[in-house]
Formats: sequence, structure tokens, C-alpha cells
Amino acid sequence: MLNQSIVFTTVHKGASTFIADELGRALVASPEYRDYRPVGALRLKGQEIATMSPWPTSGLVGVRIYPAELIQLIRDNPDFEGFADEAVFVFVQRDPRDTAVSLFYSKAYSHTPNVLNKEKFVLERERLQAMTPLEGVRELTEKTAIREFKRLHQLHRKHGGLLTRYEDLVTDPVTWFRSVGEHASWTDEFTNAIAARFEGSFAPPSAEDPLRHKRRITPGNWREVFDDDLLDHFDSEIGTLMQANGYT
Repeated sequence: MLNQSIVFTTVHKGASTFIADELGRALVASPEYRDYRPVGALRLKGQEIATMSPWPTSGLVGVRIYPAELIQLIRDNPDFEGFADEAVFVFVQRDPRDTAVSLFYSKAYSHTPNVLNKEKFVLERERLQAMTPLEGVRELTEKTAIREFKRLHQLHRKHGGLLTRYEDLVTDPVTWFRSVGEHASWTDEFTNAIAARFEGSFAPPSAEDPLRHKRRITPGNWREVFDDDLLDHFDSEIGTLMQANGYT
């Protein structure tokens, strides 16, 4: 018996690579799922969101879906509305201040140039490499971090699903997997097997390396980067929403 289809929506730098490349592939390699839909990767290959069909209500794992892409799927894909009524949704939020810092290092150093708009990416990388992390966050990445945090919560409020935190995934993965398993109606045996498989996946690297995708993992990097003005800006934009989700 195939499980209800499951969709993971994350912010950028919110464990999207882990969920797509490791967790998602492990799920679809099991008897419980059979279809794998990496939306971001398919877009890079030239596929339009409106043509990503069908969306079966059982047996599918949807990954690398950022808030803007989920909005497009709901709006533009004719099969997705009915699918969304039946599928299991898991949202992964992250402290947007940490997201902004991680985005700076990713765009400036570690992210592959295989992106939808390579010319824009190269120009941004050149700009960011000439900046300090504080300057880069202020000039470029805070906008994405704030926008995605807002959108993810808007989507969750409108469509429901399980709201989880990146911080819980990387610091207590077993509990995180169990919450996902309960929400997705996985058997205890299946949940425990998945949790055991990835229990040790989030050990921080021995030394920070901006050229590595896993540069840091440990939450709270924003405290080493932000100044009072940038902190006030985040507070004015999304302070209430951050506090409601435990980001103080």
C-alpha cells in the first residue's frame, strides 16, 4: 500500500538539499513511495511548472519546492489543486536572519552556477565577494530571507500541513522525523528506520569553510554578523512573526 503523497516546502538554505537529495531519495527508494518530483531540478532542466503533471495523491514525494514555486504550482498547474486537498504537506521554516547569512555565503562562494539565470548569479557573486557578510546581507540576501519567511507562513496558514523548524531538524533529527512520520501516517517501523538512517547527518563540520555547502549548520550565525540597524530592520519587517515561531 502506497502512502499519501508528501510535499516538502522549504525556504532557501532551509535543509532543501538534504530533503531533496537524501531524505527524498530514501523515501522513494522504499516500498511506501514510487514517484520523485524534484521541482527545482526539473525547472533547471527547462520544464515549466504548469506542465509538471500528473500529481498522484499517493506514492509521490515532492521536494526542492520553495514558497514561490508552491504558489506557482497552486496557481498554474491544473492538476495540483485536487492533489493539494489529498496530499501531506510539510513546511520547513528557518530563522530568517540565519537564512540571510547562509544565503550570503552560498551565493558568494559555494552555490553551483547551475541556476535559472546564470548571468544574474555571476554578477551577484562578484558583488558579494567584494562585501563583508554584513554588507552582503544588507544589500542583497535579507530581501529573499524575509520574503520567503512571509510566504511560507502565508502558505501554511492558507493550506495547512505540518510546520517544522530547520533548527529542530539539525539539533534533534529523531524527534523531527517522528513528527513528520506521525503527520504522514507512517508506521512506527518505517519512521524509526528513517530516523535511524539520518540521525547522524547533522554533525557540524570540524571547521567552517565557505566553499562547502555545509559551511556551519549550527543555528545562530546571525548573532556574529548583524549590527543593531539590521536587527531592527528584521524586527520591523517580521519581528512579530519571528517571535510567534520562537525566533527571538
